[in-house]
Amino acid sequence: MRGLHGLAWRGLRARPLRTSLTIIGVALGVAVLSAGLSTNAGIGAAVDRTVGSLVGRADLRIAAFGETGLSTDSLVAVVHAPGVAIAAPSIERRTYLGAGLFGPGPLPEPVTVVGIDPALEPRLHDLSLATGSAIASGHEPEALVSATLAREDGISTGDRLGLQGVDAPSYLQVVGILAGDGPWSGVSGRAVVTRLGTARDLFGVDGLSRIDIGFAPDADRAAAIRAIEAGSRTSCRRRATSPLRCRPRPRTSQRPPR
Repeated sequence: MRGLHGLAWRGLRARPLRTSLTIIGVALGVAVLSAGLSTNAGIGAAVDRTVGSLVGRADLRIAAFGETGLSTDSLVAVVHAPGVAIAAPSIERRTYLGAGLFGPGPLPEPVTVVGIDPALEPRLHDLSLATGSAIASGHEPEALVSATLAREDGISTGDRLGLQGVDAPSYLQVVGILAGDGPWSGVSGRAVVTRLGTARDLFGVDGLSRIDIGFAPDADRAAAIRAIEAGSRTSCRRRATSPLRCRPRPRTSQRPPR
């Protein structure tokens, strides 16, 4: 082995330029590999944070892709599926603040109105408040406002908020300001969170925009997903960068015989 080592060192000293280029090439290769691994780790962490902010602690999301939304029968099927511990329904629509008609010129910045179940939504999504209190159980027209909307429009707890509805404006009492903007507000950060029933009355809709689902710790998830697909007429697919998502299957119709 000593002879081989000596021969190797003599070869390296005899060709200094090639030796230097080889060392530089190996160093560059290691640097590129390290940079690639660091970049992939950063991208993965960013994706995890984005998914966490969008779906919270939900294991499964059933999202509507049509104007009619998800039916009450779909929600009932999800709630009674084996292994489902939490099924949080919600409605999401965009509208404008104010109670009057808009004049000529550009429209004001819209807001995203989200109707939730106040008892179920906090179990899957973070609704931390900067000021005020959470939406209480009951039927009072109460609302939470995102931090960006409160800052841009000067809204504070106790204010009366007017929203353009399908037939007439509705007024909600602001009971709390969110610490952040939540997963619903999008790029604008302007969101109003209220009860599911209040959102239904405001927009005149019965269908749900989505149902977020949390499984029990000991649930057979495969069996639960099959039961959800069968009962709610949905098809579930998993993507590499997002949790399991389901969408309604189109209803099929048979042509009458000729």
